[in-house]
Amino acid sequence: MNAPSDSVVLSLFEDEARAPQTRLRDRLRKVEWSYSKRNELEQCPRRFYFDYYGTAKRRAKNEPQKVFLQNLKQLHNRHERAGQILHFIIAQYFRTQNAESLDESGMVRWALNVFTSDLEHSKKAGRTVTVGAGRYPPVQLLEFFHGDSNASELCEAAQEKLLAALRTFARSEKLAGIRKIRGDSSIRVERRFKLAGMPCRVAGVVDFAANTQANPGIVDWKIGSPTGAEDDSLQLAVYALWGAMEFGTAPETVRIFKAYLTSDDLQRFRCTTGTIEKAKRRIGQDALRLLETVEYGNSGRAEAFTACAQPRVCALCRYLTACKEGMEAVYG
Repeated sequence: MNAPSDSVVLSLFEDEARAPQTRLRDRLRKVEWSYSKRNELEQCPRRFYFDYYGTAKRRAKNEPQKVFLQNLKQLHNRHERAGQILHFIIAQYFRTQNAESLDESGMVRWALNVFTSDLEHSKKAGRTVTVGAGRYPPVQLLEFFHGDSNASELCEAAQEKLLAALRTFARSEKLAGIRKIRGDSSIRVERRFKLAGMPCRVAGVVDFAANTQANPGIVDWKIGSPTGAEDDSLQLAVYALWGAMEFGTAPETVRIFKAYLTSDDLQRFRCTTGTIEKAKRRIGQDALRLLETVEYGNSGRAEAFTACAQPRVCALCRYLTACKEGMEAVYG
């Protein structure tokens, strides 16, 4: 499933003309957009189907693999898991004012314990999806489930990258001003939000935001280094729209940063009126595309969602064993 063609868009508007009670704008209001959701549809429509239809209890009720897909959804690849732990621990750092319990050594020790627990659970579970026990159960890592011969080495490398990123967060002079306002009442961490006044429902999560005199505005934590190939201007523009709504200012005045914790880079994103308008247009276009998936997804027509069949992408996908095209791309 690709971007909506002119004929598809025209068809949607013709539906509106024929049936006023199902006007396009009303249908779009039922669509929820998020940056991660639209990116998944862009990267691999088949995975999008699995995540938002195939595994959903109230959607795609005819999906024959539903239980299997729901089990697979519990798996996480090493990069996803390292990112989750990083964001969780940094969020906890800002939520508590106890500097001793979450100083550098405390954060590193916590992350190491969590990831080590994941490794032990994953090695024991092997190629059977197994739910961990406890209040914060360990996560089963995809590399062990797939039976990769170098799963331990790959996951341990991801673990070391995670620990290095936390050390950078604790030591970086570029982030000293951010760490300094720990405990300030204006801080928001892992804040879920919804935007009003958009053609569809818009949802997201902000890693860190603050509104003090010396604040950095909004910060998006990145575990890696800048690649030069990434384009997350749409996501950052949406953050600016949320910041404007949250702090009562213009989107262009919200200061937005990307903090790369492997290379200790703090990059500012410059948001302009043009950036905001472009973001709104793109969200509108995405909403049409998301709307196009509803009929096919709800009816469980997985074949309508094209598998990307890219070996590097498929190898990191939790649904690989449920996707014939993905299996062929990875294993031939």
